Amino acid sequence: MIGETAEDFTLKDQFGNDFNLYANLRKKILLIFYPRDNTPVCTKQLSDYQMSKNELENYGIILVGINADSEETHLKFAAKCSLDFP
Repeated sequence: MIGETAEDFTLKDQFGNDFNLYANLRKKILLIFYPRDNTPVCTKQLSDYQMSKNELENYGIILVGINADSEETHLKFAAKCSLDFP
């Protein structure tokens, strides 16, 4: 929920690197929960976030996309959509 504190978690990104929420607490983090890689709506949504990434970073916001697909699927999806955020 907006403005509420999330519980700590560590997840692997598409490159196999760990992302830990509490290790990034001093940053503003936009958690983007989406159901699946490679669906038309999710592809559009994440591509829109990628296009806004530089502007968001100007405000100190980092993007983190989260779903239950595999690292391999995330890597292919990120490459296909030119996504460079975890």
